[in-house]
Amino acid sequence: AHAIAFARCAERGLKCISYDAFLQFLKRRDPARTIKCRKGSKAAAAAAPAFGPRDPAVQGQGPMDSVHIDHTRLDVIVRVGSGSDAELERLWLTLATCAWSRCVVGYDLSFDAPSVAGLFTAIRDMFDRQKRMPNQIVVDRGSEFGSVAFDQLCAACGIEKRMRPPSRPRFGSVVERTFGTTNTQFVHALRGNTQLLKEPRRLSRDAAPDQDAIWRLAELDLALQRYLFDVYPRQPHAGLDGLTPQARFEQGRATVGSGRALSESPDIRFLLWPPYRRVTAKVNPRDGIHVEHVDYWHADMQSAELSGKRVPVRVDPHDVKHVVAFIRGRWVLCRATRAAELAGYSRRELRLASMELHRRKRGDGKRRMLRVSQLADMLREIAKTERGLLQARREEERRAALKKRDLHLVADSGSPAESGPSPDEGSWKGLALDELGSGERL
Repeated sequence: AHAIAFARCAERGLKCISYDAFLQFLKRRDPARTIKCRKGSKAAAAAAPAFGPRDPAVQGQGPMDSVHIDHTRLDVIVRVGSGSDAELERLWLTLATCAWSRCVVGYDLSFDAPSVAGLFTAIRDMFDRQKRMPNQIVVDRGSEFGSVAFDQLCAACGIEKRMRPPSRPRFGSVVERTFGTTNTQFVHALRGNTQLLKEPRRLSRDAAPDQDAIWRLAELDLALQRYLFDVYPRQPHAGLDGLTPQARFEQGRATVGSGRALSESPDIRFLLWPPYRRVTAKVNPRDGIHVEHVDYWHADMQSAELSGKRVPVRVDPHDVKHVVAFIRGRWVLCRATRAAELAGYSRRELRLASMELHRRKRGDGKRRMLRVSQLADMLREIAKTERGLLQARREEERRAALKKRDLHLVADSGSPAESGPSPDEGSWKGLALDELGSGERL
């Protein structure tokens, strides 16, 4: 480059600067401009100056003002099941981080890839811990963040949803740094961590992480919870001028307040359930609502004025025995009319069974309605296969972890035989909100 500059100066009769001065000139150039010329704007964004330590566009102006939510796959292998036939899986972690204080305000740990159900679980955990919602949620452009269900939740709670600018990785540095710290301080200290898999060609079989995998979801969830809310917030943070995240959060709450307070009510809890895939379901005064091949009933559905109308429906992803429907200005809990045959199954297991039944019926050329008895038989059959057995184990451990965190949506009241008369007798075809009681955790 100096030789080219020397030749051009000679053509114009100018004296060229020395080689050392030429290097000093190159060092003073904007590196982002150089990278943009060589690699394009996407690579240049990573080299651009980071946001300032008090930039309100990223960090908000107080606790719970701006919360960043994102997902990552944890660097640890866990066991699913017990004994010699246990499967080895990796978990997905969803974090909700307060940008002002760097405190983790909510989380979710699951076997499933990022989805609307996991996102709503993390938000429900945040509301349970803080009893308030943020003014703004910053997310990336994942499909779950662009869903209608998430937009409706933000609109109902008065939350501004802010998408990260494309090709600006540092805009999400708040939550990404929390992921990195969690991995280095906590996950990498666990047995079965996957650090060695970064160089698999140098890894021998006797040192493979799956040989040391001993953790289960429920136990790891408790340990992670202790780290995120007892250990991490009490460590000095370099981005907070030496303050700890907890001290920063308390300082901001005392001066400017924190987030948007919402009253504790069944309505807000039902709002935090993930919605039905088709959002609404049609009411039949005789059978109730039909959701994913299962009929659900509540006494309010007997009204003739609701016949044929579609009502918003939200589901429990971990139990198919009940859904909630918005009827006459309130959310009501609707139970499956044949709940005994579906007890203990999740939505994912139900979809596996329905897909298998549809596959088998596809050959006869007729479109037939699936019956609950057929689904129940197929669920029991699917549970005996490898795929069904693995999913059943996942759901069992997932429900156990949520129960320990007191995040199960509806308290288990036992089978229909234990809790009262048969649903066919019409005495317990759904519970109104006032029957749940103000103290019941959903």
